[in-house]
Amino acid sequence: MYKILLALAITLFAYADKEDYSNLLKAQVTTIEKDSNKYLTINLRNKDGWHTYWQNPGDSGLATEVEFRQGGDKIVLDLVEWPTPHKFIEKGDIQTFGHKGDYTYFYYLGNSFDNAKNFEVHLKYLICHDICIPQ
Repeated sequence: MYKILLALAITLFAYADKEDYSNLLKAQVTTIEKDSNKYLTINLRNKDGWHTYWQNPGDSGLATEVEFRQGGDKIVLDLVEWPTPHKFIEKGDIQTFGHKGDYTYFYYLGNSFDNAKNFEVHLKYLICHDICIPQ
């Protein structure tokens, strides 16, 4: 009996591992200039019904993390401000704060920055609906 349950558990885990979650969040990185200042923007779009978390996720969740690399070296850019969050009440009366639909992060590049095309942007986040999936 235990072997059957173990085999079933392994099969279910293997099936879940094959799911394609790549369409749950789409990202686009661009640069803009406003008032002689340059900004890097990260435009994100969650699939309908899914959300990610704000800098203070509330009772559960993890804040989205953004890391920048250039030429293999980690660099630090100043975030102008976090996008305004939505309040979610999740199962078990858990209150969280996060983002749904479209939202954008703005990072200050400064006037002397000319090399935005050589950036690597790494996102680490939870995308959630009835379950949360780390990405």
